[in-house]
Formats: sequence, C-alpha cells, structure tokens
Amino acid sequence: MNTKLWICVGAGVLVMHLALIFIVDHWNRLGAPAAPIPPEPTFSTTTYRYVDDAGREVMVDRQFKVNTKLADDATLANQPPAARTK
Repeated sequence: MNTKLWICVGAGVLVMHLALIFIVDHWNRLGAPAAPIPPEPTFSTTTYRYVDDAGREVMVDRQFKVNTKLADDATLANQPPAARTK
C-alpha cells in the first residue's frame, strides 16, 4: 500500500473520532439549562464637547441617565385597574 492511502485512512479516522466526540459532547449538554440573559445596564453617560473656531474647548456637557424599573411590562399590564373610592 502506498503512503497517500495511509494518509487518507488516517485523516478519515481522525475526522470520524472528532465527529463522534462532538456528537457525544452535544448529547451531554442537552439536559443542561440555558445560560441566563444578562440584564441591560441601567446607567449610561453621554459627553458633548463644544469647540470654538480656534479649536479650544468652550464647554463640556456631561449627561447621566439612570433608568429605574421596578417591574417588567408584563407584570404591569396584567394588574387590575385600581379601585376608585369616593
């Protein structure tokens, strides 16, 4: 038998082993829970720099934004209307 045939047989065996390892690894992960989705950040900043014609900074405006959400939209949408009292 020649060398090219042995190289092809070796490459085929290697690919089959890698495919088998991939299938077994995927099979083992089927019961694992999915990774949780990280929450969105509630704090953001924005900076605006105003420059005059000479290239000097005239003003720097920094804006900070904080979002506070006490309940998600689905919980708020399912609430009954507030009772009115006289």
